[in-house]
Amino acid sequence: MKNVFLVIAFILLVACTQEPSSPATPAPDPVPAEPVAQAPQKLTLFSSRAPAYTVDYAMKVSGPQEATGILHVAAQEFAGTRYARIATTTTLTVNERTLQTGVYFIDDKGYTCIKDKKWACTELAPEQIETAHSAPGSQQAVEQSPELYNAQQTADRTIAGEQAHCFETSFEPAPGTTLQTEYCYTADGIPLYIKTTSGEVTSEVTATNVKRIVEEKEFEIPALT
Repeated sequence: MKNVFLVIAFILLVACTQEPSSPATPAPDPVPAEPVAQAPQKLTLFSSRAPAYTVDYAMKVSGPQEATGILHVAAQEFAGTRYARIATTTTLTVNERTLQTGVYFIDDKGYTCIKDKKWACTELAPEQIETAHSAPGSQQAVEQSPELYNAQQTADRTIAGEQAHCFETSFEPAPGTTLQTEYCYTADGIPLYIKTTSGEVTSEVTATNVKRIVEEKEFEIPALT
């Protein structure tokens, strides 16, 4: 094959240095080379991880049932693939009724809490904790392997005074059901915006306040203190 290319190069060189003569029969078009298969590249949503963060979000759910609310998230001690300590509290208003909930992951423990006049909390089983973190389509699963969810970069934006890098993903949790999500992160991995659409229902959380510190009281379980 190398010799063929050398002959073609020599013919072209001679043709360019000679006077024109009678038209020659055109040579057939070269056969396109087979494309070289490229290994799939790892898509990175952010370049590093903040050691800790506390973020307030505005929440909105639209669809057959509308809801608005506030989401508060604190995360600390990133190790391996996730934060060892995560506290999430939600205040959601649906049909003029306000519901408060909390989810806590502290080291190897997990708790779900709900407030109906007073807080009540339930400890999660180990398999429930693992499912919450690594279930297909979960935020952690997308962060670890965004290329598996057809992630495509979209335009950057500014959210809560932070520069946000944004991506869209598409995932089918079940045949005939598509889950489309848009994520926006800071360069150090703090989520600033998450919009999820499935059928007629769209949920959206937008950061309104971002801090890179966490107070210890964030991890106090309401019904245990």
